[in-house]
Amino acid sequence: MSDPEREFTALYLGYSSNLSPVTMRQRCPGSLYIGLAVLRDYKWIINSTSYASIIPSPVEIVYGSLYFLSGKDEKALDTSEGVPWLYEKQYLNVHRIVDVKEEEKAVKALAYVDVQRLDEGTIEPDYIVWFRKLSSMGCRAGCQAIMLRSI
Repeated sequence: MSDPEREFTALYLGYSSNLSPVTMRQRCPGSLYIGLAVLRDYKWIINSTSYASIIPSPVEIVYGSLYFLSGKDEKALDTSEGVPWLYEKQYLNVHRIVDVKEEEKAVKALAYVDVQRLDEGTIEPDYIVWFRKLSSMGCRAGCQAIMLRSI
């Protein structure tokens, strides 16, 4: 009999520290990395809490990693992301990059979004170093270099 806590229940877009498949395996051991995606008309920011979030912004794009999540891993992410106080769960239309020609397939993916603090804040110097390292791990998995230039 299968364990419902281990079955995949959500497609998740990791856009900050969870861009890295290595980090996600540590945080969510049951997750499965499936590839890269772009979220159109959103912008990656550090907000006034000094945490990363995404905000609607015409013509901008956010690169992220897509994962299948088990119910157990989704609950763990809910806790670590501070749902419902810090982040809100949203299902957004993302475009999965399916080959080297960057052909895309539209899918809905779970993302954690801070909908209360939409203002841009100051990024801490230590966070820049840490995030560049994690992002480069994600980029080794195929992420575009433009993502790193925006940090």
